[in-house]
Amino acid sequence: MVRSKSSSYDNLVWRLGEALTRKRNLLAAFASLLPLAAAMLMWGDLFLWAKVLHIPDWLNALPAPLLFPAYLAFLCLLPAALLADELVAAGVAVALAVLVAPLFAVAAYALQARHQDGALLANMAFHYCWIVLFFCVVPALLVLLFRAALDWIRRRRAG
Repeated sequence: MVRSKSSSYDNLVWRLGEALTRKRNLLAAFASLLPLAAAMLMWGDLFLWAKVLHIPDWLNALPAPLLFPAYLAFLCLLPAALLADELVAAGVAVALAVLVAPLFAVAAYALQARHQDGALLANMAFHYCWIVLFFCVVPALLVLLFRAALDWIRRRRAG
């Protein structure tokens, strides 16, 4: 079968569009992953579980200072939800950021000499689950709900 120039051109345009969509979705994931991982490294003490938590004075200006990591996670996950080309891709980008970013905080915890004992692996698993479940799940659901609402409004306006 011989393809005409126009079908060959259409195929090239379609492949280019697919490649750009994949790169856009990957960019969306990294646009959230990098700031979230950096925030978890910068304020690791606020993200990790602790019996006693010393809150910086400036956090008292927030409605619930102990939820500062959740507020920060929400802000960091917004690019993944808004830059992806569709809702499903946004969900994948948000999930990638939520599941990978805590690894940086847990790795920083594990590299501290005072934590290296026989319970290190169990503590690492606990801290990872703590960060994901306590600080990242609700913000992830909220940004995806926000994206779904935006998509619904766009579809409704388009008719």
